This record gives sequence, C-alpha cells and structure tokens, in this order.
Amino acid sequence: TTAAELAQTTAEVVQSPWLIRNRVKLSHNLKVTINHDPKDFEFPATATHYRVRAAFAESDAIEKEVTLPATTQSAPLEVSFDDVPSGGTVDVSVKFYSKNDWVAGVGSKTGTLNITPSGSDALNINLTIQERLVPLTASSQYNHKEKLAYTGGNYEWSAGAAPTQTKDDLNSTLSNGALGKILDVSVNETNGLLSYGWQSYSANFPECGNSSARGQLYQHKTVSLTQNPSSQLKDSSCGTTEILLLKTALFDDSSAGNFALVPGSNNEYFMRKFSLDSSNTYSFSSGSYGKFALQMDSMAIHPSGTVFCIRKATGKIFHLHLVGAAVADSESPLATPLSGPASSVSSVQANPSLLLDPVAVAAGPKNSMIILDRNPSSANGDGYFRSFDLAGNPLAYFGGGTLKKLNTNSQPVTYLDMSIEAKGYIYVLSYLGTGSTPSDYQLEIYTPDGNFLAKTTSVSAGAFSLDAWRNVYTVNYESITGAAGKTEPSVSQWIPST
Repeated sequence: TTAAELAQTTAEVVQSPWLIRNRVKLSHNLKVTINHDPKDFEFPATATHYRVRAAFAESDAIEKEVTLPATTQSAPLEVSFDDVPSGGTVDVSVKFYSKNDWVAGVGSKTGTLNITPSGSDALNINLTIQERLVPLTASSQYNHKEKLAYTGGNYEWSAGAAPTQTKDDLNSTLSNGALGKILDVSVNETNGLLSYGWQSYSANFPECGNSSARGQLYQHKTVSLTQNPSSQLKDSSCGTTEILLLKTALFDDSSAGNFALVPGSNNEYFMRKFSLDSSNTYSFSSGSYGKFALQMDSMAIHPSGTVFCIRKATGKIFHLHLVGAAVADSESPLATPLSGPASSVSSVQANPSLLLDPVAVAAGPKNSMIILDRNPSSANGDGYFRSFDLAGNPLAYFGGGTLKKLNTNSQPVTYLDMSIEAKGYIYVLSYLGTGSTPSDYQLEIYTPDGNFLAKTTSVSAGAFSLDAWRNVYTVNYESITGAAGKTEPSVSQWIPST
C-alpha cells in the first residue's frame, strides 16, 4: 500500500506545473467628501437621499445609498468605504435624488490613483456637486419642508407640517406673544441669509430713542439658511413706531447692495445701506442714498440701483435712483411719484402710466419692474400685472403689452405679495374670501409672459421670497417666542415638486 501511495504522489508531482502563481490582493480605506454646489448655500432642498459609487479599474464597483436629514443640510457629507481594492485607478460619482428619484444634483471625479498616500489612513477624494434647477410645469406643487423654531437657546430648523395660523391670528394688543403685522422678506443667496420684518409687542423690547417705551414695534431679523440658523444671526436692537423696510440683494455682486428705508426727521424716510456682516445687530450708514417724503409700504430694488416703492394709502408708485455714494441727508435725492390713480381698467388701457390699487412690486428680467395691481371696482378684486422700465415708463413686456390679467377667482381675492425668479416666472401670494382658514391661501405661479401655470393651496403666510433654486421662504402668521423673549413670526421653507 505504501509503495502504491508513493507512486501516486510521484505521478501527481510530475504532472504539476513547475511554477504556481498566486496573486495577493491589497486593500485600503476610501473616504469621499461631498460639497454642495458653490452657487447654492445648501445641498438640493428637494433631495431626500444620495448614492455614492466607486468604480475600480481592477475590481467590481461598489455603491452606498445614504438618507439625508429631513431638514437643511449644508455642511460637507462624508462617506467611507472600508477594505476596498487598492491599486490602479478609481472613479467616484454621486447623485442626489428627490423622493420620487428625480436627479437633483450630480458630481464625479475620475482617474484618481487608487493608493493611500504615505502617512494617511485612507485615500481621500473630494467631490463638488452641480445642482439641477427644478423645472416648473402645470402640475408643480410646493410642499412645506421645515420651519424656524427656537429651542434650548438656539434657532433650528424643524421638519413637519406647515403652520395653520391665518391673518385672523394677528394681534395688535400690548401683550406678550402679540404679533401685529407681517412686513417684508428677502433672500441673500451668496451668504445663505434670510432677512424679514414684522410688528409685535415684547415686554422687554424698547423703542428706538426711548428705551423706557414699549409698544407694537417694527423690527427685523436675519437668520442663516444653512443647517445652523443661528450662525449669522442679526437682530434689531430696538423697534420703530413707523414702518422700516429692509431689502437685501440676492447676490453680493449686485451694484445696489443691501438697503433699508429708515424713518428720519421731518417726516422723511432715508435709504441707508447696511452690511450682512458677522455683527449681531444692524448698523445703517450715517449718510443716505436717496429719500422719500412719505412712508412706504412695499419696496423693490433693481440690481442697477433703481428703487420702486408703493404707498398704498394713495395708490401710487414712487421712483428713485440711488446715488453712488452716501451723501448728507439734506442733499439726498428725493423720490418722485410715477403716476396718479386710475378710475377703471379702461382708463389704464388708455393711459398705461395710471395705476388702480398697487399691492406689491418686484424687479424683473430685461430691466423691468413688475407691479401687482388690483381692480377694487371688480366684484372679486381682479389682479393685473403691470410692467414698467427703470425710468418708470410703461414697458411692453407681456406679449407686447403693459398689462396682463391674473387668473380669475370664483371668490373675492386679497393679494398679499409677489416675487419673481431669475428666468421671469412670477409668484403671487393671496387669500380667497375672508382668509380665516389655511385653505383660503394660495401661491400661484405665472409664466414669464404672465400666463397662469400652477397653484398650491394652504400656503398660509403674510409675505414670501424666493431663492435662486426656486425654493420659497414664507413669513408666517404663527407667533413664536425667540431670543431674549422677543415675539416674532416663524418662517418656513417650501420646496417645489419634482
């Protein structure tokens, strides 16, 4: 038996190859850091998850899917792959998806040498995504994503349902928690900041120039739109009894900048510049860039430095071109009225310079200023878009016309605010009937030609603004207690459907 086994072993050895090759596969760790689009201050607001894929030149690709938080994400994201093949090259890509798997953003980096550098514990690859703009269609709807809350001494974004308070919840009494009025709101995309104003009562909030006085006072706040709202917080240090309007530029490269229309002496109101710096209070320029002889209710500033303001009591629009550098208040140029009131739509058609009952104004494309006008004589308060150039002349804008009627409603409509995005789509906020229930409120979208496109109901808010990615920010009728016990409105982010 031993001889037979020896013979078998000898035969197997003879038949074996002289050289047996073994391959040793090396592995290492891969860490991918993902940054948001530099044109945005956050990752796509519509994204709910993302997938990272690593494709190796000498091995199979691997992929990871990660769920995003329900609230704003702005800090870089990190994804690690442990014990992956080393050697050759690696291609890494990422895609961000909405809840229905619409691609909201992409990023990739190819041909990276797949070797961990000496002294490191992983191969680090950085990606920056390119965000996609959500298209607007007849089926577009806006969904409430988050609202600002004050918890544990900090402002934070809270996911959930939209506030249900309406205009009927406004309260002009001198009691804590009384929110009297919603003023204005604007977005600075460059720095990811939201600035908004209101009137309210707070027992410990003083009147400007009279520290012992208390009352329903006008004030403003600026919060960061990143995942840490308190990171660039700015507050009014005191309140005014007269309306103070504030408007920030959408982008920092605007020649106009950030301005407030500040009450002054002799019943004059001055355009003063302010900075969105790291200080926690507003500091307005001592000199002014223009002035108004009457209190205004709504303001729009074109990037070129042209200002249009509405005074609702007289139904007039006032026009001003800001001077290039601050001057003494006594030398500041005075805004001029553009037109008188019209008696009817036919009188407007005969003289396009006349206005019916202007509600809001916004800077539009093609060096235009668009006014939201309404006909108080019509049964339901029909609305109209009116177009003017920067000199205040009627401008052929809507299919060659200067006037465009809004969508007809079956009940009386009260228009609240208007905003225009970069490609010219016009958003209008209003309520139907008495505005006593959230379902009365609607956010309508119109094409750049002024044609009705889509509508979202139950957007119960007093003012709103848009960022560069078509996300909507509303100032709500909901009253919250913020820092230092101040009464203020909540604000919300709404995102478009995909």
